[in-house]
Parts: sequence; C-alpha cells; structure tokens
Amino acid sequence: MSAVVFAELVLYIEEARQDEEMAPVFRLADLVQIYQSRIEQLGVQLDTRVHSTRLKQRLLAQFPDMRAHTKGKDILMAFEEDLGAALAKACELDSDSDAVHLAHAAQIVRRHMFGEAKPFTGFPEGCQEESVPPLLLA
Repeated sequence: MSAVVFAELVLYIEEARQDEEMAPVFRLADLVQIYQSRIEQLGVQLDTRVHSTRLKQRLLAQFPDMRAHTKGKDILMAFEEDLGAALAKACELDSDSDAVHLAHAAQIVRRHMFGEAKPFTGFPEGCQEESVPPLLLA
C-alpha cells in the first residue's frame, strides 16, 4: 500500500506543478499528513508515525529538480524553476493574508460586542456627533 500511496502523492505534486498560475511550494509536514491520511483511508493501520525524512528523500529522488529548504521548524519543498516565482509571490501583498487579518479583527469586535461581561446594548445617543472634531464641522 505504501508504494500506491506514494505514487498518488507524486501525481498530486505533478498536478500542482502543471498549474501555470502558481509556483507550488509544499510544506513537508503537509505532504506527510496527506500521505498518512491516504494510508489510513485505505484501511492500513500504522504502528508508528510516517517518517518525514524518509518521505522527503523519496520525493527528492523522484523529482531531481526539487529542493528542500529549511525555514524555522518547517521544511519547504519547491522546484528550482519555480523558486523565483514563489519568492516574487511572497513579496507581493497577499489578499489571503489580508482576509485572515480582517476575520481576526471581526472576531475580536464580536467578542467585545457579545461578551458576557458587558453585553453590547447599542451606541449612546449623540455619540457620532461627539466623535467628529469641531474643526471638521465648520
């Protein structure tokens, strides 16, 4: 089963590589999780966790132009030809990141509005007029 799941993982990476609009960068931890989940889906009970270093070595042997890069505790895997595009994308403003930050901000506001300590009962009368500096009203 291990060979079948490895072949499926290779196909997954090849499909991601063929996408012209993105430069695929894979976290080794994510690839290990995909591999382990698929093994378990096929009914194989693992006695130990998947050895990430061995999986990395198998993938690097399968893709000679793939490189593994360490960033903190993560190992990122990318193809040589895609490194420039991946770095350029990392330097651009990322709308996904902006959306995540906005979602966190909304969650904080909701927590304060609907919190049990002091529930939100609305804005006091005239607060909008008081918040505008008098200089701007002229």
